[in-house]
This record gives sequence, C-alpha cells and structure tokens, in this order.
Amino acid sequence: MAWLSGWDNRIKLTIDNTKIDSELSHFPVTVVLSSTHGDCVFDELTSNANRTKIAFTKSDGTTQLYGEIEKWDDANESAVIHVSLSGWSISSSADTDFYMYYDSSHAANTTYIGDIDSTPGHSVWDSNFKFVCHMVDATTSTVKDSTSNGNDGTKKAANEPIEAAGKIGQGQDFDGTDDKIDIGTIAEMTSWTLEAACNPDRVAVTTSLNGLALISNDVGGWNDDILFGICVEGTGHNTTKRFGVTSQDSVSEVRTIAEDDTDAVIGTDYHVVARSDGSDLCLLVDGALKDTTAKAGTALKFGGTTTYLGATPNALRPWYGIISETRISETNRSAAWVKATYNTLWDTLLTYGSEETDSGGVTENAVFFGMAF
Repeated sequence: MAWLSGWDNRIKLTIDNTKIDSELSHFPVTVVLSSTHGDCVFDELTSNANRTKIAFTKSDGTTQLYGEIEKWDDANESAVIHVSLSGWSISSSADTDFYMYYDSSHAANTTYIGDIDSTPGHSVWDSNFKFVCHMVDATTSTVKDSTSNGNDGTKKAANEPIEAAGKIGQGQDFDGTDDKIDIGTIAEMTSWTLEAACNPDRVAVTTSLNGLALISNDVGGWNDDILFGICVEGTGHNTTKRFGVTSQDSVSEVRTIAEDDTDAVIGTDYHVVARSDGSDLCLLVDGALKDTTAKAGTALKFGGTTTYLGATPNALRPWYGIISETRISETNRSAAWVKATYNTLWDTLLTYGSEETDSGGVTENAVFFGMAF
C-alpha cells in the first residue's frame, strides 16, 4: 500500500461493514485514541502541542481526509477526532480501511487537521449539517458550532450548564432547574434530523414540567414547534419516562407524537434521534427505530425561530443530566446513517491496527520477540 510522503508512522483503521446497512458518503467517522488502542500515537507525539502532526488518508494511503480534533489529552492518552471528506464512501458490502499517520518531526498539518470550528474541521461535516456541537466549553459561557454556519451556543450564564465528562469526550451537565443553551435561529426546514447523545439524571416528569427537553424550537409559539427529549408533553404523556418528539400545531393541543416503547433509565448513555421528511415523524434510540407517526395537513417543520438545548425558551421542561453531543441536519438522515452514527460515537465501528513504520519505502510492522503486532 502506498505511503504518504514525509510521514514515518501510521496505523490502519478498519470500518466494520456489518454495521453499515447501505453505502454512506461524506459520513463523519469518530476516531477514539486511548491507552488500549492507538497509544503508539501518544508515545510518538508526546505533547498536546503536537496534536496536529497527524494525517488521515483513504485506503490508498495518500489521499488525505479532513480531521477535527474534539479532544486531545496526551497526559491521559485520550483523544477524539472526527474524520471525513466530501465524496469519501463507506461500503456496506466490504470493510473500509483508512490510515492515521503521525510523526513528531513533521510540520503541523493545518491544511487538513484542526480544532473545533477550524477551517479544516468544517470540511468534516457535509452541507446538510446546520449545527454540530461537541458540548465542549469555548468559555464557561459559550460552546462552539463545528460547522461553518456559526451557530455558536450561549449558556444561560457562566457554568449554567457546566462542562463535565460525557460519553464522547466532554459534555454539558444541566441542573434540571433553569440551565439552557441558546443557539440562535436556524433557517426553517421541512426535512430535518435532530441528534443528541445524553445521560439523564431524572426521567420521571410531573404534569407541571411536561417533558425534559434535549432540543426545542420555540415551544409555546404554537406553530409546528418541536420538542425533543424525554416524556414530551401531550394527552396521556405527562407521567411517562420515555424518549419522544412532538410537533404542536396550536394551543388547542393538536399534536403529532413519536416515542420510545420503554422507559429511559437514570445514569444510562443514550443516542437519541428525531427525524422527519415533512410528513412522518420518527424516533430512533441507540441506532434502532422506535416509532413512526404520520402527520396530516401542514408539513412538519423545524427552525425559523430560536432553538435551545436543554430547555424551552421560557426555561420550562429543563433537561436534568448530561448532553455530550448534539447535531441538527437539514435532511431526513437515513436509518443506515443513524445506525452508523451511533456505532461510531460509541466507538464500536472501528478496528485499530498496529503501528507501521516507513523504512525507505518498505512498510514494517512493530515486532516484539519475533511476533508482529
């Protein structure tokens, strides 16, 4: 296999095709490095300052992919990088290989690798992504949108919510009282997908709360507003403990609701997705479809007014617990896309290879007592 010129070391990463139900293009793959896989990268780079002395390529070994560094903690050997490229395809019929190069003596690869909300980082996310947030503090009062759309989030106040460890890197811990994040106005969409990785500290909802909001779009204006979270409000839904999504047509409470069929559990990590093509409202949890509800009359819409994370605009229905990843797309992402996203965020999509070195054009695997690793 060809070698990217100027780089001394690499590992092969393999995407498990059995977790890809149909071919995906420009799909963001999450690479998670730790002391158990990819520790050789930290051994070579030795510092956070060298984090951009890396490169990712397609299976040919030379065509570079873009990478956005969400987290790099050399001391604890922990890193999260999101990787993709326009036109890069992931197969459902055979495993897809790609490579990670690393070399402490190489110049920083700032053309293809960057931090959150960097120019190379923007290229990881296709144009359908209108908002991507890893819920890492930019300041104690703000979080960054990873796309080029600039929908950065403003917290209610400093440390409201507060940064905490999440399922994927860091997250934000909402206090269940009045914490929220305002991400401004996203243009109105008829076809859309909402995603959140979360861990609830409360699942029981009283009739006075009527829900725990992960993402909401100006609920209270009664104009096809969307509430996405646990126990969405509606007749017969005030005391359930289930993930759901609802669209409310008017103050007369004409609603379209899709919800999970089992109760959420406190202290459990979930990947929850709501999506719509303007007609059907779908809910998926941990990569599996849970409910589809058809809407009669006007199309289901999202956006056009202020969008909030962790609460509604009037700070009702507050989320209690951690949200560690949120994404909003202007498209009805396929079931295959959602399943693959769950697997890549949960780090069950990739196999991490052993270190290879380039010696005068000859690729060598690391060897210990005569055994290749």
